[in-house]
Amino acid sequence: MHAQIGLIFGVVAGCLGPGLRDVPAAGPAGTPEHVTFTEHVAPIVFNHCASCHRPGEAAPFPLLNYRDVKKHGHLIRGVVDERTMPPWPPAEGWGHFQDERRLAREQIELIDRWVESGMAEGPAEKLPPLPAFAAGGWTLGTPDLVVTLPEAYPVPADGKDIYRMFVLPLNQKEDRWVTAVEIRPTARSVVHHALYFLDSTGAARKLDEADLGPGFGRMGFPRTGTLGGWAVGATARRLPLGLAFPLAAGSDLVVQMHLHPSGKPEREQTSFGIYFAKEPPRRRLLGTQAPMLFGIGTALRTKGIEPGDRDFTIHGTWKVPFDVDVVGIGGHAHYLCKTMKAVAELPDGKEVKLFAIDDWDFNWQGRYNYVEPVRLPKGAVVRTTLVYDNSAENPRNPSNPPVKVRWGEGSLDEMGSVGLMFVAVNEGDLASYRGPAIFGGGDTVSRLGRRAGPAAAKGLGGVFGGRDPAQVMTLFDALDADQDGKLKGDELPARLRLLMFRLDANHDGILDRAEMEKAIADARGDAAEPGPGTSATPLPVPSTGPTMADLDGRAWNPLRPAEGTKANVLVFLTRDCPVGNTYTSEIGRIANDYSARHVAFLAVYVDPDMTADEAKAHAKEYGLTLPIVRDVDHVLVKQTGAEVVPEAAVIGESGRVAYCGRIDDRFGKLGRQRTEPSRHDLRDALDAVLAGKPVAQARVPAIGCPIADMKK
Repeated sequence: MHAQIGLIFGVVAGCLGPGLRDVPAAGPAGTPEHVTFTEHVAPIVFNHCASCHRPGEAAPFPLLNYRDVKKHGHLIRGVVDERTMPPWPPAEGWGHFQDERRLAREQIELIDRWVESGMAEGPAEKLPPLPAFAAGGWTLGTPDLVVTLPEAYPVPADGKDIYRMFVLPLNQKEDRWVTAVEIRPTARSVVHHALYFLDSTGAARKLDEADLGPGFGRMGFPRTGTLGGWAVGATARRLPLGLAFPLAAGSDLVVQMHLHPSGKPEREQTSFGIYFAKEPPRRRLLGTQAPMLFGIGTALRTKGIEPGDRDFTIHGTWKVPFDVDVVGIGGHAHYLCKTMKAVAELPDGKEVKLFAIDDWDFNWQGRYNYVEPVRLPKGAVVRTTLVYDNSAENPRNPSNPPVKVRWGEGSLDEMGSVGLMFVAVNEGDLASYRGPAIFGGGDTVSRLGRRAGPAAAKGLGGVFGGRDPAQVMTLFDALDADQDGKLKGDELPARLRLLMFRLDANHDGILDRAEMEKAIADARGDAAEPGPGTSATPLPVPSTGPTMADLDGRAWNPLRPAEGTKANVLVFLTRDCPVGNTYTSEIGRIANDYSARHVAFLAVYVDPDMTADEAKAHAKEYGLTLPIVRDVDHVLVKQTGAEVVPEAAVIGESGRVAYCGRIDDRFGKLGRQRTEPSRHDLRDALDAVLAGKPVAQARVPAIGCPIADMKK
């Protein structure tokens, strides 16, 4: 399911909440010799991490004090060095955006030095105060309108990410202007992002009614407007420059939500607060894409991406029709895209780097607002480039082995474009503008709001399905691959060929621009309103090992299978490792599958801060029914060589560690998760042990949370 380019203001406004702007960014010119938490690391963490990493927010664990941060020190260093966290996809040097979360190199070096030197706490009097976070309620104050999903949507414990549309009637009897939308999920850990569309046709309601469950699953309705969107880490903000989105009377809000299973079942019933402008905005907000319509007119549709192609490339252009100020920018593609960029070529030959993402991630879609609007003169040309990788080496490739992929709206299809939000420097230039306006506003909603184009007061009915003339001609231009003013042969998708036959006035098998314009003119009268390698490190040979009691009082020797048991499997866990929580359902399935084959499973909790009751509560919350032992002194960790949560160790009948490592290859690295694993290392190891054979790869490094930080 694709995420329509709502050209979203504020979708990645940053984890920086109210009151955080005054916290100075840490990072001295030179890294000090003695780095401490209170003096050097706390300012970075409090400023860039704490607003998400606190109770009630989406992050899996808090980072509000020394103990919190020290417990995750090596994990923090890893994700910061990789620039996975704080999440900020735009490339450095390609645009200066509001609320940038990117850490400076000096800040990263401070964290590196602190972890490497033992994570000293430092003088208590040097600890900065925590930022002042909003205490519940709505960040922007009481909304003018609150709408809530009519029923809770069930999110399973694991499985593929879910993209689902929900219709919320707004019941507005007059045209309005919207300056902001604020989201309030009930289960923040599963809500990754939401995109807000408007539908004034009722088509989305019909799709909702036809689907048996809450909401519906395909983007098969006309998007007649947008209200922006939200992603994890974003702070609700009003549109800048006094701008507002048009909301036509009678429109429904249709929310596309990206729901990410967290390791335990959840039920999500989100509420949305809508804020209206006091008066119509004085300037109209417009949007465009390059290539248009998410690349439907490119080789993505006509040729497709062959399996193994690592560098499939599409391009787009937008010629600036009059002097504009670009206020925001963003991109959209699916899993195979790896890079995208946009460059503006000015009439004087100079270039402006507008935007780039060097490591596209479908799960971190955002739209980014410039600190200062970028002025582009009339005649400038914006050129965009998107590159795709359909090889088996692409860890985000959802197909294994790779398959040919073409343009399409499904998440396993592909598409791609860069979208720009802009306003005219001189509003008078809009009077003659006939280009696409993905959304608009300024005088009355009926002009640019109900259908996103200047002729939108009355859309096109009949064969055009209510679309406005600018949208229809934009589709024509996007499909006209050779730009000769005619649609012929493969330029026209199969599903539109019947339409071409009906509009081809001279029946020559070619639909030219004049025929299209005539069809539009004829239709006006019928108008209707309205997402490893292996290590050579030898496995330890433990002694007979300790006798330990599980939390139900039963005695175990984890390192020596009991008589009649072929193998013990020790699964190392803690409560706040997101990777570990993701695997709990798979751990339960493996344990169930091998229970009849005389394999015993133990859940080994390694965090000394967790009490027995907390370990039991975590296991119950995530549906784990394994016996639980606590390894607070890391005896089992040392004996098996386990390094991260989650990791599994297989102990054979002889007491030798036959395997220790990852459960499967779902995670290629932190922040990179395959839709489906291609290797099942723990299952393969167990099959070998039960067959009396050596494990082919006895040590496979796992991705997760370092156990070394979890010490007393």
